[in-house]
Amino acid sequence: VEAMRAEGDETRQLDGVMQLCDMVSMATEESLSQCGVPLEALVSATVPLLALDHNPNVVLLAARALTYIVEVAPGAAGTVVHAPNCVMLLCSKLLVISYDAIDVAEQALSALEKLSGEHGGALLENGGLMAVLQYLDFFALPVQRSAVRTAANLCRFVPEHLADGALDAAPLLSALLTRSDRELVEQSLLALVRLADSCFATGALDALPGRLERIVPEAVACTLLTLLHSSDATGVPNAASSVSVLRLLTSCMRGSSLLTTRLLALRITPALCAYLDAPRSTFQGALDRCEVLACVSELMPRLPPHLTPIQSARGIFSVPSLSNTQRRRATKLDEVSDAKHKHYQWDEAGRAALESAGTELFPRLMRLFGTTASPKVRHSALVAILKLLEESSPASLEHVLRDQSCSAFVATMLQSSDLAVIASGLILADLLMMKLPDIFRVHFRREGVLYAVEKLIRNAPPDEAVTESGGGPGGGES
Repeated sequence: VEAMRAEGDETRQLDGVMQLCDMVSMATEESLSQCGVPLEALVSATVPLLALDHNPNVVLLAARALTYIVEVAPGAAGTVVHAPNCVMLLCSKLLVISYDAIDVAEQALSALEKLSGEHGGALLENGGLMAVLQYLDFFALPVQRSAVRTAANLCRFVPEHLADGALDAAPLLSALLTRSDRELVEQSLLALVRLADSCFATGALDALPGRLERIVPEAVACTLLTLLHSSDATGVPNAASSVSVLRLLTSCMRGSSLLTTRLLALRITPALCAYLDAPRSTFQGALDRCEVLACVSELMPRLPPHLTPIQSARGIFSVPSLSNTQRRRATKLDEVSDAKHKHYQWDEAGRAALESAGTELFPRLMRLFGTTASPKVRHSALVAILKLLEESSPASLEHVLRDQSCSAFVATMLQSSDLAVIASGLILADLLMMKLPDIFRVHFRREGVLYAVEKLIRNAPPDEAVTESGGGPGGGES
C-alpha cells in the first residue's frame, strides 16, 4: 500500500501493485480480511493508479487487482463502486481502444462484469452500458460474451432518469441478434427484454409507446420474426432465445398499438401457429406455452376486466379477492393496456389481418385448451379465445367457426370443476348469442349448453341466486 501511494515514483508503484496482485490472486476471503490492511485501504490505494494512462502496465495491474479483490471478497464490490472515480475510470478504458491498451480494456471489462451484478445503477450512472458495447467487435469472442452479459445485468433495472441513455444502446444490442454465436444472441435478447420491462416499471404511460418503438423498430421486428421462424423449423427447441423473443414481442405489443399492427402486417401469426402446433415434449413446461399464449393475446386489445376468466369467476362465484400486491400489479397492467387501447385504430388492412389471424389461431387455441391439464395454460388460452370473439365481427366470426364444434366446446366448459372456466363458458355463450343468435339458438339446445346452464342454476347455493334486480353476483350473466 505504501509503494502504491508513492506518487511520482511509478517504478515503486508498479512494484507495489504487482505484489498486491500476487497476494490477492492466491488469497481467500478469510486470509484477505486478516492481512492487517483494511479492504478500504487496498481499494483507495489502487484506484488512483487507473488514471496513469501513460503507463499501461500499471493501469492493467491496478484493474486486475480490483477484479481479484471483488472475486475473493464479493462484499468488497460496494467499496470498489463507491471509491471516488473508480467506475468512471474503468468505463473510460473501454471508450478509447488502441493496440497497446487492448489488454487494459479487457481487464476493465472483467472488473465491470464483476460489479454489474449488484451495482448496475452505479455503472449506468457513469455510462457503463454504452461503454461495454461501443467497441465490441475489437474483442475476441469470449470477451464479447462477457461484455453482453454485463450489458444484460445493467438492463435489469433502469431508473427513469437514465432511460433515454440506456435506450441509445438498444441498436447496439439489436445488431447482435444476427450473430452466429448462440450466447451473444441469447444475452442480447435478455438485455432487450429487461430494457422493455424497465420501461413498464418506470416512467409515464404516454412515453411508453415511443420507448418500446425505439427498442423494436421495424428492422428489429423482422429480425425477431426470423428468429422465431428459424426456431420452429427445427421443431421449436427449448432454447432460451425462443422464450426471450416471445417475451420481448409480448411486452412491445402490450404497450404499443403501432408495434401490434406492424407485427400483424409482418405475418407473426404463422410463427405463433407453429409454436401452438408443436408437440408437448418440445416445451420445458407450462411456462413456455404461456409465453406463446401471452403473445397471441396481446395481438388484440385487452378484455374488459369482467370478461377475463379469473375476474369473471370473482364476479359470478364466491372467489377470494386479490391481495394488495396482486391488485397493484394488475392495476398497473390495466393502465398500460387502457392507454394502448385508446390508440387502437384498425384500418381496413389491419382488420383483415386480425380476422385472418383469428381464422388460423382459434382452432389451435380450442385444441390446446382441451389437451392440457395446466390451469394456467387453460386460462391463458381462454383469454385469447375471448379476445378473438370480442374483436370479431359477426360475418368474420361465422367464417372462423364454420368448421368448429364451438357449442360442444362451451358445453364442456360449463361442466368443468374450475370456476374460472365455467365463468368463461357463460361469457363465451353470451358473446356467441349476441353475435350469431340465429345459429347458436339451435346449436346450444342440441349440444346441451342450455341444459348445463339450467343445471348450474339448480345447483347454485341460495346466497348466489340471481335476484330479479340483477344485483346478485351472477345477475349480469343470466
